[in-house]
Amino acid sequence: MKGLLVVLTLGLFLLFKPVSACSCIDNISLKDVLATSELIVIGEILSKERVQVLDSAFYDPNTGFDPSQAHLYTLFLTHYQVEVKEVLFGKISSTILSIYTGVGGGDCGLQLKRGTNTVLYLNPKSYMWNRSDHVTFPAGPEVYWTNICKHLMVIEELNIKWLRKYQRKLTAQGEN
Repeated sequence: MKGLLVVLTLGLFLLFKPVSACSCIDNISLKDVLATSELIVIGEILSKERVQVLDSAFYDPNTGFDPSQAHLYTLFLTHYQVEVKEVLFGKISSTILSIYTGVGGGDCGLQLKRGTNTVLYLNPKSYMWNRSDHVTFPAGPEVYWTNICKHLMVIEELNIKWLRKYQRKLTAQGEN
């Protein structure tokens, strides 16, 4: 019975296409995040929409794309329209930016709420490098990309610095 369960479990894994998970364990420091961001802004999230791009690795030139296999060659992204309130680093030519990221759930997508102001660490090229040879990602003037890793690392490092500063303050107060 155990053998059958193992075979069925392995069979289920073989039915699903390979995926890549988001990994933010590269020990990215705040300094690294700042050095690898071409633009850092504070912006208001004006809109959010789910968009899709085609992965041409599954394209058959003889038959085109098979609609019944769309899940194999469709990559979903989240697209935000952002109104820049302040530029902290870099230059822009428009106060409205198009920001792309994954949808979350393993693709490093950053989830933001409409109407909120947030600091955004941006780059003009997609961070989804492992698919860039067969996916045409949105690009162009005022089109940028971000991911959750940069934001988590910045928040984590800033929180650690703040906590250390707060700890020193509490220690100093306790000594008085």
